Amino acid sequence: MEVIRPEIICPWTEPPKIYITKGTEAGKLGHNQIAREAKNNPGHILAYTDGSEINGEVGALACIPELGAKAASYMGTN
Repeated sequence: MEVIRPEIICPWTEPPKIYITKGTEAGKLGHNQIAREAKNNPGHILAYTDGSEINGEVGALACIPELGAKAASYMGTN
């Protein structure tokens, strides 16, 4: 039997680019460069995500400022 995993995009499309930097300064520089590129390309949009665990409780957030969209969810315990 074939296992089909759910995807947020069609499996044949190119996945979104994800950037993770080490350190605050590198993150700021990278973000500013990416934001400039996105501003100059109408086909790009910035999305921010975060997930964390605090005191055994897990939550997630996604935000797209340009659209005024955000979603947060309590995921449960670790």
